[in-house]
Amino acid sequence: MSQTCGCGCRHGAAPSPAEAGPMARPLSLMPEDTVEAAARRAPHGLPILQRFGIDACCGGHLTLAQAAASAGVPVETLLRALEPAVPAPTT
Repeated sequence: MSQTCGCGCRHGAAPSPAEAGPMARPLSLMPEDTVEAAARRAPHGLPILQRFGIDACCGGHLTLAQAAASAGVPVETLLRALEPAVPAPTT
C-alpha cells in the first residue's frame, strides 16, 4: 500500500504494482543517455529513432533529451517508444 504524506496527496510515494499498471516499469533508457548508447543497447530501435527524425550517426553524441528536443518531441515519448526495443535483462 502506498504511503501518504501529512496532506494526504501521496506525492513522492511509489505506486503499488496494482496502481502502477503495465507501463509503469522503470525505463532502462534515461534522458541523459546518448543516442549512440541507446542505439547500442537497442539496435532494433534505430527505425524508431529515424521515425522521430533522430540521426544515430551524426547525432550520436547528443543525449536523448537533446535529440528529442531537437526533433520537437517530449523525451518521455521517445523513451517509451524505444523501450520495447531494449532487450529484457536476463536473470
